Amino acid sequence: MVDLAFEAARDKLASQTNAFESLRTRAAAVLSVAALVTSFSAGLGLVNTAPDQGRLLPQWAQWALLGILLAIGICAFIVLLPTRQWLHGPSARIILKRWEEGGDTRVVKVEVTAAMVEAQSTNSAELGRRSQAYRVAVLLLLAQVLVLAAAVAEFSAS
Repeated sequence: MVDLAFEAARDKLASQTNAFESLRTRAAAVLSVAALVTSFSAGLGLVNTAPDQGRLLPQWAQWALLGILLAIGICAFIVLLPTRQWLHGPSARIILKRWEEGGDTRVVKVEVTAAMVEAQSTNSAELGRRSQAYRVAVLLLLAQVLVLAAAVAEFSAS
């Protein structure tokens, strides 16, 4: 039964690590898309800094887009930050230390399994915080596109 619990705990930690890396990849992609939307708007001449040509994008939209891009960058930064609290699997150092101390293999396996179960809670909390930042970034990306669309519609109507 201890072997089964050990394997389950190790597999859960591996699953959390995969989810964490996937979240980081998606956060980087959201930041890239946000930068692309900004480049797209500037590339089309929507953000015009030449006063003699007039504004193609209302000033409110320029500031809103800048603020949204910065907020997306902060959210992505939160997700991409390295973490020292994350446990990826059983600690070989702890296992060897307990073995050197003369620990019984079964007892050591129970201790390591308990440590992995505890680490799952820590990992889960960290993953939850970073997932929340990712969700905010996705909503901000949608807001960025909506602001750009509203600004273009306002310009087209005038």
